[in-house]
Amino acid sequence: MRNRYIPLVLCIPALICLLTGCNRSDLPSPPDGSAEAVLTEAPTDVITLPEDPPVPTDAPAAEDPPAEPPAEETRPIDLPFPVPTDELPVLSVHTDGVAVDSRSYVDMTMTLTGVADPLVNVSGSIRLRGNSTYSFPKKPYRIKLDQKHSLFGLDKAKSWVLLADWLDPSTLHNYAALTLAKSSEHFDFVPTPHKVNLYMNGEYAGVYTLCEQVQEQAGRLDLEMEIKRSMTELSDYNFLICLNYNAPEKPGAEEGVTYFYLSNCDRYFELEYPTREDFPSEAQFNRFFGDLEDYMRETVNAFRTSDRRYLNENVDTDTLIDLFIVDQIMGERDHHWKSVFMYYKGADGDEKLHFGPPWDYDFCMFTEWTSEPNEEFDLSNKFNPAEASVFFRPFLDSSYFSRKVKTRYEQHFSEALDGVIADVEAMAAAMPESLHMNQDTWYADKPTITEDNVSFFVKYLKHRKSTLDREWG
Repeated sequence: MRNRYIPLVLCIPALICLLTGCNRSDLPSPPDGSAEAVLTEAPTDVITLPEDPPVPTDAPAAEDPPAEPPAEETRPIDLPFPVPTDELPVLSVHTDGVAVDSRSYVDMTMTLTGVADPLVNVSGSIRLRGNSTYSFPKKPYRIKLDQKHSLFGLDKAKSWVLLADWLDPSTLHNYAALTLAKSSEHFDFVPTPHKVNLYMNGEYAGVYTLCEQVQEQAGRLDLEMEIKRSMTELSDYNFLICLNYNAPEKPGAEEGVTYFYLSNCDRYFELEYPTREDFPSEAQFNRFFGDLEDYMRETVNAFRTSDRRYLNENVDTDTLIDLFIVDQIMGERDHHWKSVFMYYKGADGDEKLHFGPPWDYDFCMFTEWTSEPNEEFDLSNKFNPAEASVFFRPFLDSSYFSRKVKTRYEQHFSEALDGVIADVEAMAAAMPESLHMNQDTWYADKPTITEDNVSFFVKYLKHRKSTLDREWG
């Protein structure tokens, strides 16, 4: 780990200056490896603040600013293995050496350090998660705690997700997309991304994105309800579904129970909530499932024909527009066949289909699918209407909906994207050692791939903003 402390010898000239009034220019240059030298090694493309304007000599002396309250300090916790850097919080998972290599849960204890409210030896279980990402070398995980806990000050819950981002050596795509989506007031819930260094049984596993699981419970989508025998119409229920071509391959998948297929869009839809076990009887579940399938078939037809009246009456178009804009900024290509969440809150008196939360942005920037971490950098890549989700068709076919997109981008997302670009640059600058460790662990044979991906992603976002400001501003 780099030396973060100024050697004592450097303090002596400073003390002499304090007593004699010498200029700082009289001080010796810091030796290599000193704290001052390290601070000059900032990566490129980091945002710098402009210098303060000179103060006139006859100007009154400025008053001292009010004292800032001290920042909340994190409580140090000693871990039983070396941690080379404290740039990021550390999540340590211990399974007593049992391999986590399937979708079956394995018992674990978990410790989260480097945060204001650390967790120590919290019990729970862990398994692999994901669809295509499930098979990649750097594994994504689903965590289920035995008791509800708050991580990073978020609402207490049992279920949490560790996104591996193996296809994204910058580790910043999901971080940027979710941060951008969270700027929207239209989504009821968006997972909050936090970067962590993950250790599995004391072995370094890489930089991960920790966030909430997309689910129905309070503090997330808040869809949970008691299902009663008196419920007879689809509008009596809340539900959460996901466009997912992998639905038939999931463990325990059963058509008519966990998923359905719609021939009018050649797509599979997975039922996330409620499940058959939530219903008083199988017959009631079957009626609900049949009504849900019919409703989605009718809704898809309205999207295919850009039926403005139907969509305005039955779809929360604000969430759909925001999802489309986030996808266009990020260059998302997967949402025409998977990872599109939709939910309905009929039991709460809201009978419109909502879209979101946005999800799955590790492989983006309109990059051609390679099933490998991105090494093809091309700013000429752009949106291909042939690959658009059926739910985005109205934005391509209808001037009414396309005008709404442009207005929303101009009024909210152009400025929000400036903030996300600054966030991405700041996060990259805050974790250089962590990115280096992640690079050595997962991309050792490609020594510049992390640096190249970070640099290009920032360049891509700036170029994308310039493009959309011109086309939609």
